[in-house]
Amino acid sequence: MAIPPEFLEELKARLPATEVVGRRVKLIRSGRDTKGCCPFHKEKTPSFHVYDDHYHCFGCGAHGSVIDFVMETEGLEFREAVQRLADSAGISFPSDEKTILPDVDGAQRNPSADEAEALLDMLIAYATGNSIDEDDFKTKRKTFLSDSKLRGLCPEFLVNCRNLSLFWSHIKKGRPTYAERRAYLGDEFAPLLNYLELKVSDSHLDVASLTLEQLNQTHVMDLWAKALDRKTHDPEGAITVARTLLETTCKLILDDLGVAHQRNEELPKLYHLVAEELNLAPSQHTEKTFKSILGGCQTIVNSLGTIRNKLGDAHGVGRSPARPKSRHAHLAVNLSGAMAVYLVETWADRPKSDTNGIVI
Repeated sequence: MAIPPEFLEELKARLPATEVVGRRVKLIRSGRDTKGCCPFHKEKTPSFHVYDDHYHCFGCGAHGSVIDFVMETEGLEFREAVQRLADSAGISFPSDEKTILPDVDGAQRNPSADEAEALLDMLIAYATGNSIDEDDFKTKRKTFLSDSKLRGLCPEFLVNCRNLSLFWSHIKKGRPTYAERRAYLGDEFAPLLNYLELKVSDSHLDVASLTLEQLNQTHVMDLWAKALDRKTHDPEGAITVARTLLETTCKLILDDLGVAHQRNEELPKLYHLVAEELNLAPSQHTEKTFKSILGGCQTIVNSLGTIRNKLGDAHGVGRSPARPKSRHAHLAVNLSGAMAVYLVETWADRPKSDTNGIVI
């Protein structure tokens, strides 16, 4: 049976990522950050940052919650990792799961995002070798398919697989590893979860409100990590956050340098202005390799604008929208985050001049 979302939230609240990760990784405090050498790739300089609710490596891109960390480092499946953490926290593992209850007037209430997550967790558990209750699966499946608005957002396999035997035949075909099955199920459930979570406030508003005083590597990396948190349940929103982060960084740098620009300027133009001011334009260099790298940066920025316009949610969606998957969002966010950090570091390290124009 699936694990109730409320139990998972309580578990994560009781076990901060710094505590769980700190049992395996030597963590050090550096200003506001807690970091250490990444356990998922070899490195000498720590790039593995740990926050209360998640970890993120800016070297290899590893990212996740305490449950993900235990799964990856101990080779456990989802349910086993939750059990291990529950034992550690002294929480009784749930023996049963709450069912979908009708409203007081007898009508079944609309399914929530938490219930969709519970169904997803149930299917992931079954797809990775754990047993689940078939009647429970059928009840949850019926809950979503009986709603005319939600049926079209449900994974096609959920419509076709009326029992666990059919689901097992479907999930194992062409997906031999557990990792492939988890990724597939997460992508398939993304449209349904996105729809159910429309009431969740957009984190890109936090990014857009970034101020010049906050424009530093630590703050930008924190926003980068928050954007990554959306890649699975809201890939479209994550792509928008990625674009907004880089766009806002460019605008703040231009404002600080006193360079005029239009507030609604497109990202490629904003980046071009910043690159010229920070001596990052390919035309400002003659060394072939560096010139090529800087040209690649401009290409990345142009591409980020394209992927956001085609797949993100900033311009609405057409009649037949191309829906991004988690991997698209992961790519867009990491590219934007890396570019934003690079610009901030270059801006912070630039030669300073006093009021008389003398370099200090």
